[in-house]
Amino acid sequence: MQVQSKMLAFADFSHILAQADVPTNPSEVHGLLCGLICIGHKLDGKFWFDAALNTLGVKSLVCNRELIIKLYDATCRQLSGLEYDFQLLLPNETESFTEKAIALSRWCKGFSYGLEIAEVALMEHLSDEVQDALCSIAEVGKLDFVNIEVSEQDKTAYQSVVDFVRTSIIMMYAELMEIPTEIAGFSSAKLIPLH
Repeated sequence: MQVQSKMLAFADFSHILAQADVPTNPSEVHGLLCGLICIGHKLDGKFWFDAALNTLGVKSLVCNRELIIKLYDATCRQLSGLEYDFQLLLPNETESFTEKAIALSRWCKGFSYGLEIAEVALMEHLSDEVQDALCSIAEVGKLDFVNIEVSEQDKTAYQSVVDFVRTSIIMMYAELMEIPTEIAGFSSAKLIPLH
């Protein structure tokens, strides 16, 4: 029996956050979740929601918990699957370049924050290639796409950056899953989806 790993759509997650009066980009929340997953945090509900609430700057998140769990489950399955079908939660191709670029930057910012809040020294356990990739991802998270003029070259480069980030996350996850827990100081057990 094949396990479904379909990702919750960007627009659906955006709608969930809007209903909860959370003025943030869904990509940033997904990036945060991916950072937590990569360093071994299981979504026990409280930890993830507390981390998300802190990031979003809100005191309560009244939304459809089942859809949040669906996002978590799909992400775990994609990262740990053999098909390498992990995808960043980004707007679809019909959206403007600026909106897609902002979402990519926010995803990277959220991912970096997810790694930071774990308070784990990761770099010494990762290959040079993945360390360089993490530095590049952090730089993408700092970019300001609101006040730039967009060229055709930028539009072409966007997909290359998305592919680079996606591949880097898969490589990082794989490397971290190989590190013994007692050496790394964090849980490196493969994450099991909640449902």
